[in-house]
Order: sequence, then structure tokens, then C-alpha cells
Amino acid sequence: MVAIILIGLLVILGIAYWYLSIPKRLPPGSAGLPIVGYLPFVDPQVHFTFTKLGRKYGKIFHVYMGSRLVVVLNDFSALKEAYVKQADNFAGRPSDMNYKDKPEDNMGLVADDGELWLNHRRFMVSKLRDYGMGKSKLEPLIMDEVRYVISEMRKANGQPMDMKDLLCKSFANTVLILLTGQRFGHDHAYITNTIKAINDFMPLSQMVAYHIFFPWIRSLPGSQIILQHKKIRDIIESYLKMCEEMVKATRKSFSSGNDDNYVHAYLTEQLRRSKDGRHDDIFNDTSLVHNCRDIIVAGSETSSTTTMWVLLYMTNYPEIATKCQQEVDRVIGRDRDPSINDRKNTPYVDATLCEIERLAAALPIGLSHRNKADAYVDGHRIPKDTLILTNVWHIHHDPQLWGDPYNFRPERFIDSDGKVCRPEYLIPFGIGKRICVGESLARMELYLYFTSILQHFNFALPNRIRPGLDSKPGLTRQPKDCVICLVPRQD
Repeated sequence: MVAIILIGLLVILGIAYWYLSIPKRLPPGSAGLPIVGYLPFVDPQVHFTFTKLGRKYGKIFHVYMGSRLVVVLNDFSALKEAYVKQADNFAGRPSDMNYKDKPEDNMGLVADDGELWLNHRRFMVSKLRDYGMGKSKLEPLIMDEVRYVISEMRKANGQPMDMKDLLCKSFANTVLILLTGQRFGHDHAYITNTIKAINDFMPLSQMVAYHIFFPWIRSLPGSQIILQHKKIRDIIESYLKMCEEMVKATRKSFSSGNDDNYVHAYLTEQLRRSKDGRHDDIFNDTSLVHNCRDIIVAGSETSSTTTMWVLLYMTNYPEIATKCQQEVDRVIGRDRDPSINDRKNTPYVDATLCEIERLAAALPIGLSHRNKADAYVDGHRIPKDTLILTNVWHIHHDPQLWGDPYNFRPERFIDSDGKVCRPEYLIPFGIGKRICVGESLARMELYLYFTSILQHFNFALPNRIRPGLDSKPGLTRQPKDCVICLVPRQD
């Protein structure tokens, strides 16, 4: 009897401690249940749960995911107040965002937030600007890849074709073009290993979530096996080894002063700093490999996913596809390749891509941020080192911003002068100091692929069935299927 009473008291004390330890003056929200927090009530597609909580708690709220305090920015005004007006403070990354078994695990453009990250980000932005993003160097190489994709699509001869594998490999190739300056065959190890690494990692992303939301669980016996820590590390290490081999191969064609691709530009920067007597070791070989990994994975996954949504929406809305095609025929014609310089003269095509970026929300929950010091947003205190998430899905479907958010209407992006207007709350690439460094490249790719497909094909219903627009759970919002019917146009 005494034992039962003691156990009961311990349970009561544990529950009391759980709720009393919640920091004061937080945004409204829910602590959920002791230990597990709100996780038992979270939909596999987390953005739906956050949207529902936003209707109850407002534009900014807190929720405990496991034992981890999370603050969700569910509204554009709250997002802007944090990521733009307090950009430096909110540009951090959670210290346990990666599986970090050794110091270099923190390197790269995605997970780091220190001086190393800041210098590498500035360098990447500078190089993308130098490459012209359509003015000179990259566009012809990317168009080589686009022409190959068109030829592969033609082989289906108007029959239904699953586009996922082709597009994933193709966008991995366009990023490799940026990094190495050359295009590879789709059966090359760099491409097949990239697709394998992404496909192997995605089913394990839930284990990564457990690692983040239950940080203490790693100290328990057997947790390494339960959380498949070794399997995740093996995937990461194997892909880093491939990136190291890619850098080594690209280095062979390097000569001092070369900057015709990212690897060569990085090596040139290393030499320049060495000659200037700078010994900060910021531009080191390990960072180069980690940066290449981040650029490939981030650049290929979201771009291929967005393009799949483009094909699905065009199949479901043939009248809009026809309008886009007519504009392409009128402005570009069918006798030459599209160029990014055509974009300003094809506003309806550009607006259609904006609308698909909005509706698809390929990254429905933005990558996690961390505030480096205590902060206040909308009058609510956010303690230092809180994990911050953005509900991009809701911002892209907010009736107060869009009026009719669930209608597919590209015209919303065309102003009274017939020009495309991208409002600041269209944020497929994020916002603030952590905005995607490859935005200009991704938008160029999307435009070139889409206009090229319009030049060569008409959209038809596969097996006379309208394809669904449902998505499957994951870090990115991928369509459940991407079986498309592209009928070659007659000359």
C-alpha cells in the first residue's frame, strides 16, 4: 500500500514538474502530455496540425514536441517580425539539427550558424551572381540537360509515364553542373548515389525527429539500435565519401584563378586567402565537401518535387496549360530553346509557376531555426535557444493574404500593367538571412524545364483519369504519384 502511495506521489510530482517548468510569458499553446508533449496528436503531415493549432492559438504559438519546446510562426507578420526585423538573432540553427558525433558534422551551409557558415554563404551568393544565372555560363549547360529530359519524355510516345525518377536524376545533374562544370549521364555514380542517399534517408527522418525531440533518449541502453543511429550515420558517411571523390576528381582540372564552377572557385579562394596571409582555416577541404553535400541534396530534392507538382497541376488544369503554351509559342516560338531572359516577356508562365510554388508548398514546414538570445515576437517571450518552426503551408493558404487560397488562379500574381508581382509573403525559398542561397538557380531551372516541355508536348489525362493532388508525409511535400501523359506536339 505504501509503495502504491509513493508511486502515486512520484507521478503527481513528475506531472507537476512538467507543467510548472514551462517558461513564463511564452506565446499561447499546449504542453501536451508529460514526456511526449503534443506528439501523440500530431498528424503525419505536420503542417495540417500546426494550421489547426493556429486557428486556436493565433499567429504564433508554442507546443512541446516530446520534451522539446517549439515555437511555431504560423502567420507572415510574426515570421517577418522574427526572421527579418530580428534577422541576426533568429538566423541560428539548433545545435542538434544533425547527428553530430564529431566537430566537423556541424559543417555545411544548412546546419551551421557560425562564422564558418556566414563566410561560406556570402561566397556562394557571390559565385551565383558571378555565374550570371542565365546570362552566360550555366544556362547552356542546363539546357543540355533539359534537352536530354525532353528526349526521354518523347520515348513514352504519349503514353503514361512516371516522371519521378527522371526528374530526380535530372535536377541532381543540374546541381552537379554548378559544382563541377560538367554534365553526367543519368547512370553515373554521382547521380545514382545521390538518389539512393535521399531515398534511404527519407524513411528514417522520423528517427531523426526522435533524436531532436527526445535528446535524452540517446543516453538510454539500446537507443542506438532503436533509433537506427548507425544506419543513419552510414548513409551520411557514405554520401560524404562520394562528395569527397567528386571534389577530388574536379580538382584535377583546376588551375589557379579558375572559377568556372563552384569547386574551382572555392579552391581559388583558398589560394587567395593563403597568399594574403590569412590563416583562419575557414575555407578548408572538409568544409568544401560538406558544402557540396548540402548543395546537391537541397538543390535537387525541392526542385524535382516542385517540377512534379507543375506537371500534375498542368494536367489537372488544361485550360491554364493551354494559355501558358500559347504565350510560349507567341514569345519564344518552337524553333529555338527558351532562355531565362524570356521570363520577363512571358508573365502568364511566370505567374503560373508562382501559383504552383504557392499551392504546392514543397517545403511545408521551414527548416528549424534557433534564436541566439532571448527575443520577443508579437509581445511574447521566446527563450534563448528555442527551436523555431515556420508553417509555410498556412502562410501560402492564409485567406487574409490570398482571398481564395485554394483556387488555382495564376492571375493573382499579375498586376494592372500586366507584369508579374511576387508578394513578400510568397516564400517557397524562405525569408531573412536563411533564405535559400540557390533561389535564383532553382527559379531559372523551373522556368527552363517548364517552357521547354510546353514547346514539345501537350498535356493529356493518363488513362483518361485525372491524377490526384494528394501528398505523402515527409520533409518535403512530394506528390503520392507523378504519372503524367505528355503527347508530342505535331510540327
